[in-house]
Amino acid sequence: MPQTFRYDTHDHMFESLQHLAEVSREAGLELDACMGKTDFRSALLPPAQEHLWMCWSLLFNPEAERYQAAALFSYTFGNLGTVAGWFRTAGALQQIVTTIFLLAVFFYVDDVFWAATRVILPNGRHQAQWIAEVFNEVVCAMFSWELDPGKSAVPPQIPLLGFEVAVQSWTAHWRLGEAKRRQWCREIQEILQAVRLSPGGASKLCGKLNFLNSKMFNRLGRALLRPLIWRQCQARGPATITKRMQRALQWFLEVGIPAVLLYSDAEGNGRVGAVAIADRGAAEFLRGRVPKSIRRQLLGRATNAVAFELLAAAVAVCSPCPDTLRERRVVHFVDNTAALACIVRGFSLKRDLAAIAGRLWFEAAVMGMDYQVHYVPSKASIADGPSRDDLDILRGMEATERDNWNFPDFSEGLDSWLQRTGAHRLAL
Repeated sequence: MPQTFRYDTHDHMFESLQHLAEVSREAGLELDACMGKTDFRSALLPPAQEHLWMCWSLLFNPEAERYQAAALFSYTFGNLGTVAGWFRTAGALQQIVTTIFLLAVFFYVDDVFWAATRVILPNGRHQAQWIAEVFNEVVCAMFSWELDPGKSAVPPQIPLLGFEVAVQSWTAHWRLGEAKRRQWCREIQEILQAVRLSPGGASKLCGKLNFLNSKMFNRLGRALLRPLIWRQCQARGPATITKRMQRALQWFLEVGIPAVLLYSDAEGNGRVGAVAIADRGAAEFLRGRVPKSIRRQLLGRATNAVAFELLAAAVAVCSPCPDTLRERRVVHFVDNTAALACIVRGFSLKRDLAAIAGRLWFEAAVMGMDYQVHYVPSKASIADGPSRDDLDILRGMEATERDNWNFPDFSEGLDSWLQRTGAHRLAL
């Protein structure tokens, strides 16, 4: 008798999360929904020993123009109704957990997902953790199935197909897993160093990067893959990588290496703020006022807004935990175009601004940063809050406030700076 089975799809899961968030809002709780995950171990079991005599498949041989029977003693996906049997088992487990424990559980092959709210229960545990324990008890203790603890996770991030996914009621943030990211970056670096890419190598790399595009870069990533697609379709000719291929590979390499995001801002009265966001979303911030000892070193002018913006940028580079920025790719956002111009050039006709900009680049060089600076509108700068003592957004991010301010003494002489940092003067 024909049987029809269906997976719970991405849309089903999001509909459940959105419904959970709406119900919590109607109850006056304003709780966001999230997703947890676990994985069955050996869900699709191979045939039992006594069933091996039935492991035969009928194949058509086009050369002999006749059907042939072949014994398949190795495990084949779907053999002997294993898949259908697993679907029936998964459906029964889903019905039990949903009906008795009132939990929203979803199956996709042997992966299980469940919806939860971001709430801490009276016993101090996260609700998603409690659901994971209930499901583990039902599946393992009652039905003797095994779950894979290495593939089980609760929010904020869950592993899925080599990605780390943060699922919420309104969106899902996809991030390439650390092991896969390192491996792919290493492969791209080897290609760039060898300056060669064969059609077969291009085909394999396109498959990997297309997988990345499907969840993260979409049309932009697919457009950048065009030179690699041309190479994989190339029947003959040189295997040297072209400039377009080099630029595309360099883009994927830079995106694959997560950057630390820095934001800095200052007020005309001397209040400054800085925010550092590491690659896994951990944020730390600083706020305060430029000390009088630093103000006295500035030139007299109607307003020192540009100088304060430069000082805020220098503080953002010098003050966070050194391990956060050392030997990392750092992207710094500044909302003042005059200060940005001083940093980009590393110089200014005003000697106090030139000293601050030069000191910023010195500190970035000592810490081995791959440092970039860009403009950001004031309304989009997350450092705008701490410079005005408005911490609502940062509290929502669970950011950590640091109190170890490090206003660089830009009047410090070069010899003193070299001695303090351990840097060496080059003999020219």
